[in-house]
Amino acid sequence: MIFSPPLVLAHPRIPGVELHRGPRSGESYLIAMAVRLDGEDLVDVGEWLAQRGREELDRQER
Repeated sequence: MIFSPPLVLAHPRIPGVELHRGPRSGESYLIAMAVRLDGEDLVDVGEWLAQRGREELDRQER
């Protein structure tokens, strides 16, 4: 059986970049297969992931 984590969020600007929930609490998977990214895209994805991480930490602290 292939593990297919549920989709949490798709990147708002870059198609094919997705964040999926992992099998354990607080665990996530970034999936971006065959997505062409330039330097600006990498910064954008990094900022997007950082924001999601801060939101996840806020949820865990509540």
